[in-house]
Amino acid sequence: MMIKRYLKYKNRKCLIHSGKRGGLYIIKNKKKIYLSKIQTGGNLINDKHIEINTTINGKTKKIRDLKNEDSPNKGNKLFKDCNEMNEHSEFMSNLSSKNKWYYSDGATKKPRYYGTCMEWNKKQKSWNKIKSKKISDVMESWLNEKLSIECKMALIIYWFLKLYKIYGKKIDLIVKDIHCRDCENNAFDTHTATNFDGKILFRFYNELEIAPQLDIEKTIQFAKNNLNSQFGYIRSNFGYLPMKTIGTNEYVLSSPQGHNIMLSCFNNNPRITVYGPINIYEPDSKKDPEKNLGKYMLIDDINSWLNKIKDEGTKIIQESFEQNKIPENYEVIIDGEKRFNAKYNDWYGWAHFYNIYYVLPNSFL
Repeated sequence: MMIKRYLKYKNRKCLIHSGKRGGLYIIKNKKKIYLSKIQTGGNLINDKHIEINTTINGKTKKIRDLKNEDSPNKGNKLFKDCNEMNEHSEFMSNLSSKNKWYYSDGATKKPRYYGTCMEWNKKQKSWNKIKSKKISDVMESWLNEKLSIECKMALIIYWFLKLYKIYGKKIDLIVKDIHCRDCENNAFDTHTATNFDGKILFRFYNELEIAPQLDIEKTIQFAKNNLNSQFGYIRSNFGYLPMKTIGTNEYVLSSPQGHNIMLSCFNNNPRITVYGPINIYEPDSKKDPEKNLGKYMLIDDINSWLNKIKDEGTKIIQESFEQNKIPENYEVIIDGEKRFNAKYNDWYGWAHFYNIYYVLPNSFL
């Protein structure tokens, strides 16, 4: 059953429609108004340019410079709707639990392991597919092995196993490689897989950069009003923004700073799926005695989960601040106008929404 989605726009409840190319729109005065021009969650979101500044070593530095531009679907939707997303999320949750995947980060201290078909390339600083292995071999490895991964890898596996579910062994005729063989470093990422035409396999569409909400309730409203979005990123506290900028990740232990999110629906309500450490979000001493297992967690009580990640994020960011590792104050500018100031321990909320399409090679069409 398809869920009807609505948007409150200029004090009217408007039905959200889906266009042929994946664009979403409402109809006002017999004209289509695309959601790329509108803020969901009840407020206008015609924010075109979001900037965040802070002071580092006595100098004002821009640490975020985000622009919203049209990003249409130019390929094939990986997921048709939120119900299909939920079906895959439940599959991935069961898979990671059954195979007892580890969560790999500074807190668990579990070394990363991406399966027998992947090997570490010291020069490229990347886990790469072994040349002799087929893409379908990698998929079978991910379906059957005990992996040790972090949240970004969990996102990539989520996409690939859905593609494998659609095409089976024919995936070998679609995907040329998972990583970039010519890159000097960081050769394996969300954008490095290519098809047999040499084009990027997975692309974003309906992308939306979002200004900080500063309030968990507003973040929840975004989730409720964005069932048209299938993926997103939530940042817990402002203070995690400049970590790379100032060259430290000493206190980024259990990934409280940000979460890659899969957005689906269950019983006509929004559901969030996130890959994370069980011992923090679903503690179970019998299933996870060493406190290092990870899985795709299905979250229906979004409010409780957001408060939990805020508590975890605030606890660790406070340690960092007390040792003078991060700036204290931040300034948010939207479309050239200063909107508000925030402190390092303030809630950030949704940072990014997007959907995924994949590009088939011409030889497969």
